[in-house]
Amino acid sequence: MQVNVPVSLKVISGNTILADINTVYPDTVSAQGSAIYTFQAAYKATAGKTYIIQAGTALPGDQNPANDKISDTLAVSAGSETITGEAEICSTSTPLAGLKANLTDSTDAVLWFDSPAATTPIASGHQATTTDIPSNKTYYLGLNDISGSVGPKTKNEFLNGGYNYFQGNFIKFHNDVPITIATTRLYVGAGGKVDFIVADLASYDSCTGAFSYFPIANNTIDVYPTTTTPSRLASSVNSPNDTGAVFLLNLPVPTPGNHVLIVVAEDSAFLYRSNNIAKNPYPLGIPGVFTITGNSAIDVSNCKDTTFYQKYYYFLYDTRITLTKCASPRVPIVATTPAPVVISRAGNLLSSNYASGNQWYYHDTLIVGATGQTDTLHAPGNYKDVVTDSVGCSLVSNEYIYTPGNDIGLAVTPNPNNGVFTVQFYLATMANVNYRIININGQLLYQSNNSNFQGAYSKTIGLGAVSAGMYILQLEAGSKKYVQKIMVY
Repeated sequence: MQVNVPVSLKVISGNTILADINTVYPDTVSAQGSAIYTFQAAYKATAGKTYIIQAGTALPGDQNPANDKISDTLAVSAGSETITGEAEICSTSTPLAGLKANLTDSTDAVLWFDSPAATTPIASGHQATTTDIPSNKTYYLGLNDISGSVGPKTKNEFLNGGYNYFQGNFIKFHNDVPITIATTRLYVGAGGKVDFIVADLASYDSCTGAFSYFPIANNTIDVYPTTTTPSRLASSVNSPNDTGAVFLLNLPVPTPGNHVLIVVAEDSAFLYRSNNIAKNPYPLGIPGVFTITGNSAIDVSNCKDTTFYQKYYYFLYDTRITLTKCASPRVPIVATTPAPVVISRAGNLLSSNYASGNQWYYHDTLIVGATGQTDTLHAPGNYKDVVTDSVGCSLVSNEYIYTPGNDIGLAVTPNPNNGVFTVQFYLATMANVNYRIININGQLLYQSNNSNFQGAYSKTIGLGAVSAGMYILQLEAGSKKYVQKIMVY
């Protein structure tokens, strides 16, 4: 066996050496065995560039140094997909913008940025909102354009934690597009083999923790101690001297959905997890792409406690994911300002200037089923319309205050008309209501008697084959009389 094997890595672009790393593999390589080492410094490649990767060892006394080096060429695609989108400034008083990408392939991850070179997205998903409004109102839309890591960078983002021997504990996560969990930082109290299994739960008992699953992908890796004082005893000490190490997981997750990552220590490997977390840390990640949503921690003395898991964070720090598709060039999207929602009234009918997305309210209470472009006045009071437009902005109309007072709001719509029209009015108190329609010669064409009526009235009337001209609506409501002219063309 060999220990302290020197390893090296170079990343070259053209005549420029971009990375030159010389280090030591910190574990034992058995006779006739092999080991996978993950270099600790991540390197971000540039789209459209070609790189030469050179790796090697330099073990003193090596009997066959001819096989100590390997070289490969990596060409990074510049990305060829294009995408269009829309953006709107929903509100400036409380900053809010709506974002919509015209996505044609659901396997693409959609990310929004506030500058052409930003590394952290301000929103993700084909439809999203953001409180970030750039001064030039320009957003940058990209596909599969992710960088950095997800989850806490280090274990020190949470104050407490400890090392233990974990057998079947799992992490819950959600992915919206196909991904690969590439690398993660682990804090290892004692070395050994660890199985990582991506799976879908088939059954789960939240009281006992027992579960069964359907496997999706798995990888068994050798982990080496990262603490200066390795131990196979359970510990609740968050040692500041343990800086952890990055390990290659290479776990593909081809199907979007809710999954779990099961961790099984085969031969007494001890891993670190955070505990006694004061505030719920979940979800963690990139919404619309990949988020860590929880874990399998349960309170066996009170299995009805559905928030117990929020006190724990399992194993994975500074986790990096990759996507199956290359990043596309970013597209600038200039945000527009949507037209305000305006309510108008014709008789007892309120109308919105938006054809769709309407929801009517009365005294700030949603009117169930009132989602059309028009709504009928029901009673005196305050009416408004809230429109959810195609980009996702929620737009609130002007408030219409209906106060008929002594006026019953009598209306004939449309007027003029072709002999077919709607009579509308509102009575705040109960009364006998009678009305009739006559021509200019006093001949009766229509009559309606309504005893003890109260509330909103709306009825469509057809006069039949009548001549063009003026007709008269005469209405009595209790002791009050009203007259309305009707023009037929």
